[in-house]
Amino acid sequence: MSTFLPGEGATLMLREWKRLYREALRQRTSEKAAEVCERARRAINDRLIELAAEGSAAEKEREQLLEALRNLLIHETKLRRSS
Repeated sequence: MSTFLPGEGATLMLREWKRLYREALRQRTSEKAAEVCERARRAINDRLIELAAEGSAAEKEREQLLEALRNLLIHETKLRRSS
């Protein structure tokens, strides 16, 4: 049985949203992009909710999350226009 350390969940969520975000931005066709972008968006929103619930002062990460949401929207829009 593994031991859960305080902050470990936050670290995993941090890595997960970034991984999904990078994967979404690598998509070059709108077919798969919608699904991948939606998973990334969900992970980003989950992390934003987690930060808010913690009352965290992680302003830099919050700004990164909001920027990632904007970039996903721009990326999806570009893909839709090119198809």
